[in-house]
Amino acid sequence: MSSVSSAPAGTVPFWLWLDGRSWMPFWFDINAALENAWLTQDPSPVALGQFDSNLAQYTADVWTSTQTNQTTGFMRPLRRILLPATSALAHGILWEYYSDQGFKFYPVDVNEALEEALKVNQHTVDLQQFDQRLSYVVNIPKRVQFNKYTRFQRSIQR
Repeated sequence: MSSVSSAPAGTVPFWLWLDGRSWMPFWFDINAALENAWLTQDPSPVALGQFDSNLAQYTADVWTSTQTNQTTGFMRPLRRILLPATSALAHGILWEYYSDQGFKFYPVDVNEALEEALKVNQHTVDLQQFDQRLSYVVNIPKRVQFNKYTRFQRSIQR
């Protein structure tokens, strides 16, 4: 294995997994475990079930940059990014929307935009600017996301 280094000053490393077309952040404790594996050059995949029982079938391997479902063998790409230390994620801030499976994280770019909108008192964020297939608008003060065409609403949280 080649030598690895920690993140440059002013940045915070974060690990993401590809959910179809969006890069999604891991929970902070999983992120810390993946970063530790990276820095210590531990060749063993990280068992995600130790952090969340709903993830018991998954492992993440920082060296092959894959997350694997041990039951099905399905693999997703992983990647390590360096975020500015001023970013929402670096400060432990995650925005989520309520789906049929419970609360889910927004992709990193949406997360940062929602946090910036909150800071500048911008009440709505149109998610179509991030992906043309997303017909949702987030209303920050009301803590909802709604479909522009059907008006169906889902709760959001920070």
